[in-house]
Amino acid sequence: MSFANRVRHRRDGIRMPPPARLVIGLALLTLTGSLLLMLPGISAARPLRINEAVFTAVSALTVTGLTVIAPSRDLTVFGQIVLLMLIQVGGVGFMV
Repeated sequence: MSFANRVRHRRDGIRMPPPARLVIGLALLTLTGSLLLMLPGISAARPLRINEAVFTAVSALTVTGLTVIAPSRDLTVFGQIVLLMLIQVGGVGFMV
């Protein structure tokens, strides 16, 4: 059996229902966004706490507009760009 056939066979053997894919994808995006928001150069004064980073990432991905920080004051330009990218991913429609 060739390598391509083994990969295709393995991929076909994994069946995941669409709702599970949605939840896992949103969880991975939330985790990635939270970790990016917790990087040292992202916040202006102090690093964001984990609850602030997770809440901000989920809020940005779901495009609710809720924040526990003031992005214009608490985030650097790079942090605002990360937040904008999370909003864009959510706005374009990860769930679509």
